[in-house]
Amino acid sequence: MKDIGEYERTRQLNIARNEAFLKDIGLHQVKKDIASSSCSERQLAGTKRKQRSVSHEIEKTRRRSSRLQKISTDDKLEQDSDNVHQGAISTDRQQLKKSYYKEASFGDDSDKRKRITPQILLDYILARSEEHYNSSTSSLVVHTVDRINSMSIQQLQNRMTKITTAQKMILFYYGLSCADLDDLAESAKEKLKTMFKIYV
Repeated sequence: MKDIGEYERTRQLNIARNEAFLKDIGLHQVKKDIASSSCSERQLAGTKRKQRSVSHEIEKTRRRSSRLQKISTDDKLEQDSDNVHQGAISTDRQQLKKSYYKEASFGDDSDKRKRITPQILLDYILARSEEHYNSSTSSLVVHTVDRINSMSIQQLQNRMTKITTAQKMILFYYGLSCADLDDLAESAKEKLKTMFKIYV
């Protein structure tokens, strides 16, 4: 038998120690149960075939980067604008950053809003209230920006009636103000005063 190295010796000692510990606490039987209940090779092969066919379907529908699709930035911005017109939520955060203030329109000429990004919203909040800036979580900021960029005026009004926490309403107010949706921002401000006794 070959002389085993220091690493392998330490490894074997750790394995022996861990197995002894499992035996002491009564979990060694669980390891045997798991080994005996594992599926047969035939069942496993069938599962792999199913997984491959599902993953092949996912590959067909998977989003790909603009670079891999050989789409220029201007074309990508145009596609994102079309998605906004249809009310789809843009999940490409990098595109949001590139298209800062692109006007979004939902078929209503009176709805000319600024496209905002999470960073733009955070900068806007910081310029007005350090306290509100410090209490803003990044996930909530991203969620608010997605809502404001993707929803119609009517959807935003409906959404405002469903907001029940002060923190969400504060971010919603700042987001609407930043996007130049002044009427909605004023409604959010009033709701902050009446429901939460917060004056911004």
